[in-house]
Amino acid sequence: MDLSVVILHYNVRYLLESCLDSVIDAVKSLDSEIIVVDNASSDGVAFMVQNKYPSVHFISNLKNEGYSKGNNIGVKAATGKYLLILNPDTIVNESAVLTCFNTLVSDHQIGAVGVKMADANGHYLEESKRGFPDLFSSICKFTGIHKLFYKSNFFNHYYKGNLDKDKSNEVEVLTGAFLMMPTELYNSIGGFDESFFMYGEDIDLSVRIKKEGKRLIYQGEECIVHLKGRSSTSHSMEYVHAFYNGMKVFVKKYYRHPLSRGLILMGIQISAILSWIKRQIFFRSKLLLDSILIAGVIYLVQFIWARSWFHDKNYFHHTAFVLNAIGYGLFWMICLFFFEAYTPHDNHTKRNAFKAIWIGAFFILLFYSILPEHYRSSRAVILFSTVIISIGIPLLRDLYDQTGYGLKVMVVASPEEEIELNEIIKQAARSNIFSFVNQISPEKAEQVPLSDYSHIVIGKSSTQKANIIRWNQLTPHQVLLKKGQENTSLSQTIPGFDCVSFKLASRQGKWSHRLLQILLKLCLLPWIWINHSEIRKNYWKLISGQMNLIGYKAPYEVNLPRIKPGLWSLPDSFGGSDPNYDYALNYSSGLDLSITLANLIH
Repeated sequence: MDLSVVILHYNVRYLLESCLDSVIDAVKSLDSEIIVVDNASSDGVAFMVQNKYPSVHFISNLKNEGYSKGNNIGVKAATGKYLLILNPDTIVNESAVLTCFNTLVSDHQIGAVGVKMADANGHYLEESKRGFPDLFSSICKFTGIHKLFYKSNFFNHYYKGNLDKDKSNEVEVLTGAFLMMPTELYNSIGGFDESFFMYGEDIDLSVRIKKEGKRLIYQGEECIVHLKGRSSTSHSMEYVHAFYNGMKVFVKKYYRHPLSRGLILMGIQISAILSWIKRQIFFRSKLLLDSILIAGVIYLVQFIWARSWFHDKNYFHHTAFVLNAIGYGLFWMICLFFFEAYTPHDNHTKRNAFKAIWIGAFFILLFYSILPEHYRSSRAVILFSTVIISIGIPLLRDLYDQTGYGLKVMVVASPEEEIELNEIIKQAARSNIFSFVNQISPEKAEQVPLSDYSHIVIGKSSTQKANIIRWNQLTPHQVLLKKGQENTSLSQTIPGFDCVSFKLASRQGKWSHRLLQILLKLCLLPWIWINHSEIRKNYWKLISGQMNLIGYKAPYEVNLPRIKPGLWSLPDSFGGSDPNYDYALNYSSGLDLSITLANLIH
């Protein structure tokens, strides 16, 4: 047999399906076999492979054996003269496979061949070609110096910056995402070192191939797609631990000098801690980072304006002006909160943030105009800050974007419904939206801790209102329905799906509702009772907080997000079959105001 393709899989079933489709097409002119080794996934991959790809040799491990051991298990079953070690989150083509195969066949001094890789957006992945990570190149890489001298082999030896990414060259390290080599050579050097659980094993294998006197060739003319990092949650502690632990194993194996080894290990430990902290801040602390950005921009604009316009660096140190600046920042943060700039996994957060900053600026300028002259700081500060912040926060949102960083999805559907959902989930996985996609039948859904997942996809047989409400309570973000599956007003955030997320259940929704009810009562109750009999009848309940002006219409579903009873509610004319359900689903401050206005006019 010419070629054995070994693919190690872990919880990326829909990406594996795309990968297998591409591999089957790419090796059609070769006498080949495809071996899939599964590391105890929970996404129903065995059923999918055995039914859709019966010619694929499927090996199922009882536990997650790690990258090195998992691949070694697959190679033991291989019968091809050459091996292609391939990640399941890749999409290959016939040209890349044949070019690498012919290169190996034509020159027996070549030990392994790799190709250029690009992400889902077509951006080049610099780990496609690498140099040996010695002490200096590692320091340059971890400090970011290599980015300043990208084409320098001295400063960017880690990624071989001196080599043209679009041309073939000999390199020192090839990636394990796509690695073709003779099976005999793989076995003779012992395959992947199993002391590497995940990460670093491809560097180690490359070093051992070089020690055998063989060359490593990077084929820059050929390109494949690699949706990198999809088999792990890239912002989790598990990812950080696995990545840096692999680096430690490598350092202990190849750095013999105690001082250099100690320094590198200490640097790795510090990098691991800082990396984890950075991930937690970026992915969990939007509110904190936004407030730091706003405060920093206001301070910087005041500092520059004081020197350039007023020629007095202490001009804005006046107590009233300091309070002005604090007030601007707080008001902008309130606007961001109420304009839903912190809704998780929502494509509209950048647009909402931009809108919130400019509307906030309008009201700040309005308030500024009624202040006494000696309390006014500077309109220019407000305007310049508004421009910078309205650009800066949406840009900062790109750092928060978790797309492609391990969004965990549970599919609750029957086998028939799963087939119907299959293509749309594959597209979402290819587009860097989903990473972990597990499947379970509706009958077993009660036994699964759904709160572990960021999204739940439910089939048609499970779309009863009661199930949607229950699953929205159990999952931290959204329940997903196939577009058009449910006749209700939904906000689409993931292509092909409608997202059912009760806005009234979110922290934002709850606080918006409570604060607005208090403000409405303060503004309306002192005078509206005169000509509104319904308010007179319930005046004590309203004033004592037992009842809100806006709430559910009796009777209502007890499992809906809990709020106090309301005097007024969403009218039946809103369009849904259940006004209370629609109110919880589509809640916004504007909706409350429109209900209030409608009842006051009526």
